[in-house]
Amino acid sequence: MPLLSNQNVRFELVGGETTRLRKVAYIAGHDITKQELNVCIDGITNCHDCRKCRRTMLDLYLIGKLDEFDKVFDVSWFYQNKRRIFIWAIINKWRVDMPEIVNELKRKH
Repeated sequence: MPLLSNQNVRFELVGGETTRLRKVAYIAGHDITKQELNVCIDGITNCHDCRKCRRTMLDLYLIGKLDEFDKVFDVSWFYQNKRRIFIWAIINKWRVDMPEIVNELKRKH
């Protein structure tokens, strides 16, 4: 990050000391995120089908907060496709951000 910095702007990497689920739990505690959270890589609104939308819905589900995010995610779609999403997570457990999620999924289910 220091290589991206200059005399006017300094970039710092933060958040490496905690896990993804803890980061999601932190932002889930703020009411604004329940109205405005957008993680989608495919569009302006959360599509619920791209990797980032699925992963975030799964994170929120695992911390018990998904139902609070019904304004930004199609929560009913998640519950209708929960088994498929669990299988998707296990298949993609090799991705750098997925082992923690898969371990938590196995622990809870």
